[in-house]
Amino acid sequence: MSTEVLQRALEPFFTTKPLGQGTGLGLSMAYGFVRQSGGQLRLDSVVGQGTCVHLYFPQDPSASADAQPLRIATAQPHGQRIMLVEDQPALRLVLEEVLTELGHQVQAFENGRLALAALHQGPPPDLLISDVGLPGGIDGYQLAEAYQALVATAPVLLITGYDTAAPRPIARPDRRIELLRKPFDLHSLGERVERLLGIAPGPR
Repeated sequence: MSTEVLQRALEPFFTTKPLGQGTGLGLSMAYGFVRQSGGQLRLDSVVGQGTCVHLYFPQDPSASADAQPLRIATAQPHGQRIMLVEDQPALRLVLEEVLTELGHQVQAFENGRLALAALHQGPPPDLLISDVGLPGGIDGYQLAEAYQALVATAPVLLITGYDTAAPRPIARPDRRIELLRKPFDLHSLGERVERLLGIAPGPR
């Protein structure tokens, strides 16, 4: 892979294959699985020679009597609060990591019902990012309506798939709701988040 391709290889939906021959989710799903297991993934690639994918998993503590719990120092988030609702585990994990790296505090949920319960239990987030199609009986539009019933001017970013029809009409045109269609790159996601949160774009 070239340097440019290597830098984006783990992004969801990024692929160099022709339309219809690849989804761009293979490596991002592998990355999501490894990260869910507490590990890490590294890519080594040389153009014309090939690519090697290294998967690193934490050691089983029971393998050594002297094993100590793994402690990982993480930076404290300093940005705004984002609620992320996505039912695909690998994609949810990738998006959560990207938003966290941007400095935001992320609350991630796998379905609309859990997210709705969290909305009513705690302080509302500064931004809701939700897939439109969700399991659990509550879709992204319903979640957005419930969120904006709590905070009328709250921003919402809805994510929708390849074959989704025109977005459902918004009852209040003055409300801040944007639609991001799959496939998208992480740069586009970052730009939407900045715009909806009113953050001045950083250096590119």
